[in-house]
Amino acid sequence: MLNEPSLSLLASTVNTIDRSEILARPMTAMSTITKRSKCLMAITEGRGIAIEIGICLFDMNSCECTLSQFADTPTFTRTLQKIDINDPQKILMTSREASESNSTLYQLIEQYYSHITITTLSRRCFNDGAGIDYIKKYGLQEDVPGLLVGVSPKFYCLAATSGTFRFILENEDFVFADHTIKFSYQGAEGTVMIDSITARNLELVINTTNTRTENTLLGILDKTCTQMGKRLLRMNILQPPCCLDIIMDRLDAVDELFESEEGLFNIQSSLKSLVDLDHSIAFIVKVPKVDRKVSRKQTLAVQYSESKINQILSDPAFNEFENAISWRQWFTRSRQAYKEAIEDIYELVVEYSESTKLNMKLQFSASNGFFIQISTSELSDEDGKVLPENFINVVKKRKVLQFTTLELKNSRMNESLAEVYLMSDKTISELLQLFRENINFLYKASEAIAILDMLASFASNRLSYNYIRPDFSGTLAIKSGRHPILDHILTFPLVPNDTFASLSSSFQIITGPNMSGKSTYLRQVALLNIMAHIGSFVPAEYASFRLCDQILSRLANDNAFSDIGTSSFMTEMRETAYLLQNVTDSSLVMMDELCRSTSPTDALGIAAAVCEELIQTKAFCFFATHFHELTRTLVIYPNVVNLQFKVDVKMNNRDCLIDYQYRIEDGNLSTENHYGLQTAQLLGLPKQVLSAAYEIVKDLKKDKQIFYNNEKTKEITKERRLLWFADKMLQLDQANLNNEQLFEQIVNLQDSMLKESL
Repeated sequence: MLNEPSLSLLASTVNTIDRSEILARPMTAMSTITKRSKCLMAITEGRGIAIEIGICLFDMNSCECTLSQFADTPTFTRTLQKIDINDPQKILMTSREASESNSTLYQLIEQYYSHITITTLSRRCFNDGAGIDYIKKYGLQEDVPGLLVGVSPKFYCLAATSGTFRFILENEDFVFADHTIKFSYQGAEGTVMIDSITARNLELVINTTNTRTENTLLGILDKTCTQMGKRLLRMNILQPPCCLDIIMDRLDAVDELFESEEGLFNIQSSLKSLVDLDHSIAFIVKVPKVDRKVSRKQTLAVQYSESKINQILSDPAFNEFENAISWRQWFTRSRQAYKEAIEDIYELVVEYSESTKLNMKLQFSASNGFFIQISTSELSDEDGKVLPENFINVVKKRKVLQFTTLELKNSRMNESLAEVYLMSDKTISELLQLFRENINFLYKASEAIAILDMLASFASNRLSYNYIRPDFSGTLAIKSGRHPILDHILTFPLVPNDTFASLSSSFQIITGPNMSGKSTYLRQVALLNIMAHIGSFVPAEYASFRLCDQILSRLANDNAFSDIGTSSFMTEMRETAYLLQNVTDSSLVMMDELCRSTSPTDALGIAAAVCEELIQTKAFCFFATHFHELTRTLVIYPNVVNLQFKVDVKMNNRDCLIDYQYRIEDGNLSTENHYGLQTAQLLGLPKQVLSAAYEIVKDLKKDKQIFYNNEKTKEITKERRLLWFADKMLQLDQANLNNEQLFEQIVNLQDSMLKESL
């Protein structure tokens, strides 16, 4: 039921022990799998700073093909985890990646998986269009339509699929019969799978109206100060962790940052001065002969964890960097001479300004070196100010004059600079080689900066918006939850709503008139789940969440993105098929107005069948609909709950006034008020049309008769009551209650059971 007594007591909190580090080196494959599998794995890597990985895993024994695509960290922890779990005999990569000595992923695979053969193929073999063709040709016919919905936007996993099948077909002595291979899509382990359709509908990182990040979950949560933190936040929103240890560690860190407002401000101020270390690493790795020092301020990345600071500062690589950047004594002397020459040049220009009474500025360009610049307004015949003859090479550019002097050109600075240039090539090459040999250290520092920046952003949001810390248990319990995006952008107070889902109320049918708040409520539940899973505090008075492995949706605005030439109903069915193929007992499912694009009879039948399929799982499903028949026909299932968004209707001189409350309540919406017809009247539909519509509704109602078997109804009621009681006992078993509180709750449950039995 929606309004549960002692909500905060029944929803258990979880105390974790011996939490794993957020950043950990992956185990080797041989340490996790003792029996070698006969698998082929193709890996494709995105070329940008934000790392995207596509994987195709083909099992030669079972002829099953598993596809994956996910955002990874600079140390490729998720990719290496995939290799650990599956232990392939052979890994396929593009020849370009393998031939480049700066391919970190290739080097890591060679380092940790020397027993695995790495085979390179031409880049032409990795083609996303060919990947789709292979799926259509060899995939099971009943799986292909739903699968393509999920993987069509995923370029890298499709490219990996192409490389896999190209290699098999060219190197093995067999071929596949059409439509005989089982394809499946699998998200990264330890993360919540959010497909591209759901991410788009929930407006996680892109606003559906203008394709920007404003008014999205990313937009309202992003208080990061570095590009590294921004990328990590985006990756986590699209792929939240579902490991309780990581989530609880993050929540603890946000708590600590929140407790010290001054410390939080100092951390964010320090982070603002940091360069994009990921970009710097890529610059060091790919572009030679560039003098770019790595700032020691990167160690700020781990101030929230003393152990992490000590670990990085004690790393021998750090001392090597520090010593190398200090350079040799003879190079230090050259730099000192160069510095003194620069100071002499500034003093010389000051002398020129004082002697000529002209406001001169020292400028520098790579082609001309140092030169002097003044505004043309400084020189006028009336004041008698002219440019002295010792200023040579005068050039006029718009409203300024540029020139130099023999003293400036003959400065010993040029000698020092020439000496520095002569040594630069060799010195910088040595530095870059040192950085490349220890590049993993920089990647870890980059990750630490990003994590700290993201957690500081969460703490800043908590400070600004009065968010609360979520709990995790076996139930979904939210008291006065608010839609995080609307709560941020609306200028008036948002109506909060409660949410409660457990094993005895896992499938919730939500009815209500148009514009009453059903779709907003569905998105609110999903967005709050995502916020909690990434370690953020949430807008509510109390919140407890169940860990989920997937968030799946079929929402009402999907048709805006339908393919050209595809009907709305086809889009609905294709996405519903994908949802049913991938739902698990730990999934969170959002469905809004399913089957609104076909005939009412067929629509009701399909909607009821889909509901029954989802009811059989333990997934938490929120199903918004205008099919009021479902609230009666599905009541036979003990885990089905009916909820409604009520409105107040007032008649004033035959005019209809609708007052939307935007508050969810128990029960199913009454069909007697005909809210659809009243909304049509409110919007000015002609009176003669409305009168005819009312008469038709009355005739249809006479023809529709629903009969209930009294004995069957009693049996169903008893089953629902028993399941409710068992569910509450499980919640009490998980709750952190003392004996007195536990006894009180059990007595309350017993009294409730006795009252309902009378």
